[in-house]
Amino acid sequence: MSQLIKNKRGVAATFLWIFVAIAGAIILIFFISFAAKHGESSSTVTNIVYLDTVSNIITNFAVSLEADKSVQLPTKIEVYFDCEGLLMVAKERDFTKKIPNNIVFGTERFLDNEILLWTVPWKLPYTITNLIYVTSPHVKYFLIYDSSSQQLVNDIKSQIPARFKVEVVDVNNLRSLEPIDKDAQLRSYYKNKFVFFTEPKLIQEISEMKTPATIVEIKPGDYGQIIYHLNNSEKSINYISKELIYGAIFVDDPETYQCLVQKSLDKVGQIASLYAEKARLLQIKSTQQNCLYTETKNTLEKQQQSAKSLNTEEVFLTSSQLVEQNRHLDNQGCSLIF
Repeated sequence: MSQLIKNKRGVAATFLWIFVAIAGAIILIFFISFAAKHGESSSTVTNIVYLDTVSNIITNFAVSLEADKSVQLPTKIEVYFDCEGLLMVAKERDFTKKIPNNIVFGTERFLDNEILLWTVPWKLPYTITNLIYVTSPHVKYFLIYDSSSQQLVNDIKSQIPARFKVEVVDVNNLRSLEPIDKDAQLRSYYKNKFVFFTEPKLIQEISEMKTPATIVEIKPGDYGQIIYHLNNSEKSINYISKELIYGAIFVDDPETYQCLVQKSLDKVGQIASLYAEKARLLQIKSTQQNCLYTETKNTLEKQQQSAKSLNTEEVFLTSSQLVEQNRHLDNQGCSLIF
């Protein structure tokens, strides 16, 4: 009998240890799972905070009186700019943050702890909006000219804030990319951007540089074409005004640039519609026959339709007409449209 009792006690003790082991394993798995989920949750919160930080910096800058600014970030972050705002990729998840009510021309991949901002008022000929340009101090821009585009390139360079890393280069001096590559590595530039205001050259060599590089070709003028050169293919996009040339300098992706041009022209259409209504009301109110508000109203409506159809040439031509028509109203002592 005593032997049987001992055997039962041994079995009970064995089951007890098995139970303790299983329970311990379950508890351990629970805490490991909890820690993993907590870590993932903390990472998600951190990514959202970073996106909010960059978004708030841009939004606050848009309403400030500063023309350009450099802002230090709490840490080095990697975000992507697209037409709608910001994108961050972490652990195979996408985190996005829209920047509404602002048109932001940003470098596609931002990788830095410092952000550079610049804003320019856009007029055609009345004020449309303030366009915003964003990049990193570790992206280098080369504006490449020939004899016919040298003056334009020098003018553009003089307008871009000095804190932006921009260099002008005579196309005849662009023979070897090795010094540019070495300089990029020395100064820790993570990307080069080659902007040709002439026929591009060394396209294949640029694509093979150690430092990643992108190429865009700009047909100089008051309006014209931007041509992105990517992977042995070309993407052509219409532009108008120097302000959208600035945008092409900073935006790397043709789809993003095309979308931003469309958003910009949508804004033109909205503002033109408001001024057309103002011209209509002034025509009703005016008692002076020499105040040709109807003519100006028709031009504004034409500009609105041209912007809607993305006809940049017609938008420019109507803009020039509006300057003359507004000047005529001023000379006649009439109330001005803008």
